[in-house]
Order: sequence, then C-alpha cells, then structure tokens
Amino acid sequence: MKKIFILFSCIALTSCGLIEINGVDYSSLTREEKQHVLKCDKPIDSLRCDGYVYQINVEQMKKYLQNHEDVIVYQYSSFCASDDCISPYAAEKISNIFGFDFCIVADVYTRLFWITNIESPILTIDFDIYNTQNWKKLSRRFYDELTGVTKDERKWYRFLYFRRGEYVCSYGSLKEAQYVLRKSYDERTSKMLDDFFK
Repeated sequence: MKKIFILFSCIALTSCGLIEINGVDYSSLTREEKQHVLKCDKPIDSLRCDGYVYQINVEQMKKYLQNHEDVIVYQYSSFCASDDCISPYAAEKISNIFGFDFCIVADVYTRLFWITNIESPILTIDFDIYNTQNWKKLSRRFYDELTGVTKDERKWYRFLYFRRGEYVCSYGSLKEAQYVLRKSYDERTSKMLDDFFK
C-alpha cells in the first residue's frame, strides 16, 4: 500500500510540474530571475556577463564562431559533479591561457545567477525553438546542428573546439586538451596551467 501511495504521489507531482525529470529548470526560477532571462536579439559578440541569461539559437552561435579564430564552447551543467566539470571562471581562464576565446552555453537554469567573475555572457539554448524543456533533447539537437556530428561522435564531451567557425573536436576536460590546445609552452604558461590542474 505504501509503494502505491508513493507511486501516485510521484505521478501527481510530475503532472503538476513540480518535478522536472531532465528538465532545464526554467520553471524553478523566481519571478525576478525569469525577468533576467532574455531572448538574444543582438550579436553574441556584443554581450557580456551582465546579470542576464541570453537564450540563443544555432544561427546566432554559428555567426559568433565564424568571427573568431579559435573558440572553446563549454557545455555547462551546474549539476555535474564530475572532476571534469569545472567552474565557468576556471574554464574561461584556462581557455584564455591557451590563447582561445571562450563561450559558455548552459544546459539548465539552476544556479546560473550565481556565476560571477567571468567576462563571457551566460548563454542557454532557446527551448521554444525545439518545443521541449528536456535538456538532453535540447543539447543533442542544438549541438548536432552546430557541429554537424552526432552526440556519439562528440561522446557527450563538454568542451567543444571550433576553428574559424568549423567544429574540430570535443574534449572530456580541459586538462585532457591542454597539450593539444596550448599555443605557447613557455614556463609562465605551463605554471599557470599547472596551478589550475592541481
């Protein structure tokens, strides 16, 4: 009887929208936070980390990538507990040490307003375009379109490397990528990277 009660409680909560399984957590934002989520209506290059979250589409992202020589796109999930899921601050700093531009695209809205000390704007995928708030479906469709390869080829890796707008490859971590992406092997650069990867 107890199991049946728990099952019906879960069904009721899910149908009322209180539990989002694999959801982007937009509905959990406060009213004030939702007012700080904007549809991006200008070039990504003109945005900064300014307390707003910008919903973007693939075309906007492609235009941004075409305007830059080398870019690391970080598919960021605040809920990720893996050692490879580093803070946006560390990811931006490491990318800049490599000599690469950096872009963060968040999977979910949870804790996005806690991100500080970065210059890059906080971007998310515009879920209205894909008619779903399931972050796995959103991410798969967005990145399949953006990269031209499937999630299996990307291996669900979170760091995507683009050169002049063209997808090159993905990395499971920036630590894994460091020897490939470093443009300078001087002592100062190596020490800065080693400090991040301790």
